[in-house]
Amino acid sequence: CFVDIVGSTKLTAKLSDMETSKFYSIFLNSAATTITQNHGVVVKNIGDALLYYFPKTDSDELEPFSEMMHCCMKLIEARQTINRALLAEKLPEVSYRISAMFGPVRVAIVATSAIDDIFGSTVNTCSKINSLARPNTLVIGESLYQKVKDIKGYEFEKVSDYTIDTGNRFAVYLVSQKSD
Repeated sequence: CFVDIVGSTKLTAKLSDMETSKFYSIFLNSAATTITQNHGVVVKNIGDALLYYFPKTDSDELEPFSEMMHCCMKLIEARQTINRALLAEKLPEVSYRISAMFGPVRVAIVATSAIDDIFGSTVNTCSKINSLARPNTLVIGESLYQKVKDIKGYEFEKVSDYTIDTGNRFAVYLVSQKSD
Protein backbone atom coordinates (compact mmCIF):
# COMPACT_ATOMS: atom_id res chain seq x y z
CA CYS A 1 0.00 0.00 0.00
CA PHE A 2 0.96 3.62 -0.58
CA VAL A 3 -0.50 6.71 1.05
CA ASP A 4 0.59 9.87 -0.74
CA ILE A 5 -0.23 13.54 -0.05
CA VAL A 6 -2.09 15.38 -2.82
CA GLY A 7 -0.22 18.49 -3.98
CA SER A 8 2.32 18.61 -1.18
CA THR A 9 4.79 20.69 -3.20
CA LYS A 10 2.20 23.42 -3.64
CA LEU A 11 1.06 23.12 0.00
CA THR A 12 4.58 23.54 1.36
CA ALA A 13 5.88 26.12 -1.16
CA LYS A 14 5.08 29.08 1.10
CA LEU A 15 6.07 27.40 4.37
CA SER A 16 9.35 27.95 6.19
CA ASP A 17 11.75 25.03 6.59
CA MET A 18 10.56 24.57 10.18
CA GLU A 19 6.88 24.66 9.15
CA THR A 20 7.54 22.22 6.30
CA SER A 21 9.25 19.82 8.70
CA LYS A 22 6.34 20.09 11.14
CA PHE A 23 3.81 19.58 8.28
CA TYR A 24 5.45 16.35 7.10
CA SER A 25 6.11 15.16 10.63
CA ILE A 26 2.46 15.51 11.63
CA PHE A 27 1.22 13.73 8.51
CA LEU A 28 3.81 10.93 8.37
CA ASN A 29 3.73 10.17 12.10
CA SER A 30 -0.07 10.27 12.31
CA ALA A 31 -0.49 8.05 9.24
CA ALA A 32 2.18 5.62 10.48
CA THR A 33 0.47 5.39 13.88
CA THR A 34 -2.88 4.59 12.24
CA ILE A 35 -1.26 1.96 10.03
CA THR A 36 0.59 0.20 12.87
CA GLN A 37 -2.44 0.34 15.19
CA ASN A 38 -4.35 -1.53 12.46
CA HIS A 39 -1.79 -4.31 11.96
CA GLY A 40 0.11 -2.79 9.04
CA VAL A 41 3.88 -2.58 8.80
CA VAL A 42 5.36 0.73 7.66
CA VAL A 43 8.39 0.06 5.48
CA LYS A 44 9.54 3.63 4.82
CA ASN A 45 8.55 7.12 3.91
CA ILE A 46 9.29 8.25 0.38
CA GLY A 47 9.11 12.02 0.41
CA ASP A 48 5.49 12.78 1.24
CA ALA A 49 4.33 9.15 0.98
CA LEU A 50 4.43 6.03 3.13
CA LEU A 51 4.95 2.50 1.82
CA TYR A 52 3.37 -0.16 4.01
CA TYR A 53 2.18 -3.76 3.87
CA PHE A 54 0.21 -6.37 5.76
CA PRO A 55 1.77 -9.63 6.94
CA LYS A 56 0.10 -12.96 6.25
CA THR A 57 -1.42 -11.88 2.93
CA ASP A 58 0.47 -14.72 1.24
CA SER A 59 -2.36 -17.13 2.08
CA ASP A 60 -5.95 -17.57 0.98
CA GLU A 61 -7.28 -16.50 4.40
CA LEU A 62 -9.57 -13.46 4.24
CA GLU A 63 -8.68 -12.04 7.67
CA PRO A 64 -5.36 -10.37 6.69
CA PHE A 65 -7.08 -8.81 3.66
CA SER A 66 -9.99 -7.68 5.81
CA GLU A 67 -7.49 -6.04 8.19
CA MET A 68 -5.84 -4.28 5.25
CA MET A 69 -9.18 -2.91 4.00
CA HIS A 70 -10.15 -1.80 7.52
CA CYS A 71 -6.80 -0.06 7.99
CA CYS A 72 -7.06 1.85 4.71
CA MET A 73 -10.54 3.08 5.67
CA LYS A 74 -9.28 4.07 9.14
CA LEU A 75 -6.49 6.00 7.42
CA ILE A 76 -9.04 7.90 5.36
CA GLU A 77 -11.02 8.65 8.55
CA ALA A 78 -7.81 9.81 10.29
CA ARG A 79 -7.67 12.79 7.93
CA GLN A 80 -9.96 14.77 10.28
CA THR A 81 -7.59 14.21 13.22
CA ILE A 82 -4.51 14.94 11.10
CA ASN A 83 -6.04 18.17 9.81
CA ARG A 84 -6.97 19.30 13.34
CA ALA A 85 -3.32 18.81 14.35
CA LEU A 86 -2.14 20.73 11.28
CA LEU A 87 -4.58 23.59 11.85
CA ALA A 88 -3.51 23.81 15.51
CA GLU A 89 0.00 24.54 14.20
CA LYS A 90 -1.39 27.03 11.62
CA LEU A 91 -0.42 24.67 8.79
CA PRO A 92 -2.45 23.83 5.67
CA GLU A 93 -4.92 20.95 5.67
CA VAL A 94 -3.95 17.78 3.86
CA SER A 95 -5.66 15.39 1.45
CA TYR A 96 -4.14 12.12 0.34
CA ARG A 97 -4.62 9.12 -1.91
CA ILE A 98 -4.23 5.48 -0.95
CA SER A 99 -3.41 2.68 -3.37
CA ALA A 100 -2.98 -1.04 -2.78
CA MET A 101 -1.88 -4.02 -4.84
CA PHE A 102 -1.45 -7.74 -4.28
CA GLY A 103 1.47 -9.69 -5.66
CA PRO A 104 5.01 -10.86 -5.09
CA VAL A 105 7.58 -8.49 -3.65
CA ARG A 106 11.31 -8.78 -3.17
CA VAL A 107 12.72 -8.25 0.30
CA ALA A 108 15.96 -6.42 0.96
CA ILE A 109 17.39 -6.82 4.43
CA VAL A 110 18.59 -3.41 5.57
CA ALA A 111 21.38 -3.50 8.13
CA THR A 112 20.48 -0.08 9.53
CA SER A 113 16.75 -0.76 9.99
CA ALA A 114 14.56 -3.10 11.99
CA ILE A 115 12.15 -3.23 9.02
CA ASP A 116 13.16 -4.94 5.78
CA ASP A 117 12.64 -2.99 2.56
CA ILE A 118 10.34 -4.32 -0.15
CA PHE A 119 10.56 -3.67 -3.88
CA GLY A 120 9.61 -5.08 -7.26
CA SER A 121 6.92 -4.67 -9.88
CA THR A 122 4.05 -4.97 -7.36
CA VAL A 123 5.45 -2.04 -5.36
CA ASN A 124 6.17 -0.02 -8.52
CA THR A 125 2.69 -0.58 -9.91
CA CYS A 126 1.10 0.29 -6.58
CA SER A 127 2.85 3.66 -6.63
CA LYS A 128 1.80 4.25 -10.26
CA ILE A 129 -1.93 3.60 -9.71
CA ASN A 130 -1.97 5.97 -6.73
CA SER A 131 -2.65 8.91 -9.06
CA LEU A 132 -5.87 7.19 -10.22
CA ALA A 133 -7.42 7.66 -6.77
CA ARG A 134 -9.41 10.79 -6.08
CA PRO A 135 -8.28 12.68 -2.98
CA ASN A 136 -9.13 10.83 0.26
CA THR A 137 -10.02 7.57 -1.44
CA LEU A 138 -8.54 4.10 -1.91
CA VAL A 139 -7.88 2.38 -5.23
CA ILE A 140 -6.79 -1.23 -5.64
CA GLY A 141 -5.43 -3.27 -8.50
CA GLU A 142 -7.25 -6.20 -10.02
CA SER A 143 -5.14 -8.87 -8.28
CA LEU A 144 -6.12 -7.43 -4.89
CA TYR A 145 -9.72 -6.96 -6.01
CA GLN A 146 -9.88 -10.71 -6.68
CA LYS A 147 -8.80 -11.34 -3.07
CA VAL A 148 -11.14 -8.83 -1.38
CA LYS A 149 -14.27 -8.63 -3.56
CA ASP A 150 -16.24 -10.93 -1.25
CA ILE A 151 -15.37 -9.12 1.98
CA LYS A 152 -18.57 -7.70 3.43
CA GLY A 153 -19.02 -3.97 3.94
CA TYR A 154 -17.27 -2.62 0.85
CA GLU A 155 -18.28 -1.50 -2.62
CA PHE A 156 -16.00 -1.66 -5.64
CA GLU A 157 -16.24 0.48 -8.76
CA LYS A 158 -13.96 -0.03 -11.73
CA VAL A 159 -12.40 3.37 -12.44
CA SER A 160 -9.75 2.61 -15.03
CA ASP A 161 -7.57 0.13 -16.80
CA TYR A 162 -3.86 0.43 -16.16
CA THR A 163 -1.44 -0.61 -18.87
CA ILE A 164 2.10 -1.61 -17.99
CA ASP A 165 2.89 -2.73 -21.56
CA THR A 166 1.00 -4.22 -24.50
CA GLY A 167 0.54 -7.62 -22.86
CA ASN A 168 0.09 -6.46 -19.30
CA ARG A 169 -3.09 -4.56 -18.47
CA PHE A 170 -5.37 -4.72 -15.44
CA ALA A 171 -8.40 -3.02 -13.93
CA VAL A 172 -8.20 -0.53 -11.08
CA TYR A 173 -11.08 -0.26 -8.60
CA LEU A 174 -12.24 2.50 -6.26
CA VAL A 175 -13.11 1.07 -2.83
CA SER A 176 -15.70 2.59 -0.54
CA GLN A 177 -17.46 1.45 2.59
CA LYS A 178 -21.07 0.45 2.16
CA SER A 179 -23.46 2.79 3.88
CA ASP A 180 -26.07 0.91 5.89
